[in-house]
Amino acid sequence: MRRLLFCLIAGLLLVAPAAAQPAKGTFLRVLNFWPLPVGISIDGQTALETLVADDGSAYLPLAAGTHTITLSDPADDTLLHAPLEISAADGHNYLLALGGTPENPAHAFVLDETSALRSANLQRGSVFLLLNVSDTPLTVFFGSLNITLAAAGYAAGDAPAGSSVLSVFAGDAALLQAAFTGVPNAYSLLALAADAENGYRLLTYHYSSLNAAEFLAGFGIGGAQGVDLALAAFENAGLLDELAGAEPLSVFVPVNAAVDAVPEETLDAWLETRIFLEAVMAYHIVPGDHSLLAVRQQLQRDAQPVAWATLQGAALAFGLLDDSLSVGSGTGVQARLLGVPYRVRNGMIYLIDRLLTPPALPQPTPTAVTTPLPAP
Repeated sequence: MRRLLFCLIAGLLLVAPAAAQPAKGTFLRVLNFWPLPVGISIDGQTALETLVADDGSAYLPLAAGTHTITLSDPADDTLLHAPLEISAADGHNYLLALGGTPENPAHAFVLDETSALRSANLQRGSVFLLLNVSDTPLTVFFGSLNITLAAAGYAAGDAPAGSSVLSVFAGDAALLQAAFTGVPNAYSLLALAADAENGYRLLTYHYSSLNAAEFLAGFGIGGAQGVDLALAAFENAGLLDELAGAEPLSVFVPVNAAVDAVPEETLDAWLETRIFLEAVMAYHIVPGDHSLLAVRQQLQRDAQPVAWATLQGAALAFGLLDDSLSVGSGTGVQARLLGVPYRVRNGMIYLIDRLLTPPALPQPTPTAVTTPLPAP
């Protein structure tokens, strides 16, 4: 019954074009696998004051030509690496990766992403770029692929469909094994980085040139971990224009299992009055392009509360639940963040395991939901 109530109408099934790159234009994507924050300057001008550890969300504009990039400690401006030179071609996108551990000097390299992906003879809309952000050669088994990566090396190709396992070796020594789930119409950036505590780790980032509405419509993962029920709820709440707009936003999307867990009578009440459903779903949208890594680090550092204002008006509060990041109203049940975030053209998408409700829902009015629902 609830799937009939929250089913996607046919017109919602947006046609999502294939996307091998996250956006058009020339920019520098920065990945910080150094265990401390880093500041970035381009041609002597501060481009980014602080990029926290493990953050891959920074995009810096570049003009065609030769540039000098410096990486420093934000606390005292100490250089972490020798200046890097980059010759940017018009229309190409570049990647700067910084790795290392406190015991070893930082190392960094710049990669022309556009040329790397073009040289891979890609056949599908879902592709991957695998980086070895370490100073040790590695052998990687990824789906049906067998890849040898030199230190600071990379490989690009079509991403394996569905779920697969990535295994990493240095010689005969097994370093790590990690699960990977491919997403349609996405560019997956996977980075293998040295870790002082655990040896090696895999960091995964998903990017898409689609907007949030298009990406969710073509998400391609069904069942309990799908997002079709949440997307239908955004549609019935009249919020698809927000998800497809040009303004940056961060969207917290409950998976199907989270929507299925809501009592039937509650869903019926929300569907009978759009203002209820609009308030609930607007509470899942935060204006602005936000990274949760800085939130986690702040919570771990000083345990001060962190809150973001939502489109609905009330704030989302963040906390740590069994060392996992949680989000909610700050009182009652909190939702856990699931998997890895997805960067889309107009912001970030985070999957969560519960449907959130604002602290106080508005009073109902007789305005009915106007989106037609399919017959049983």
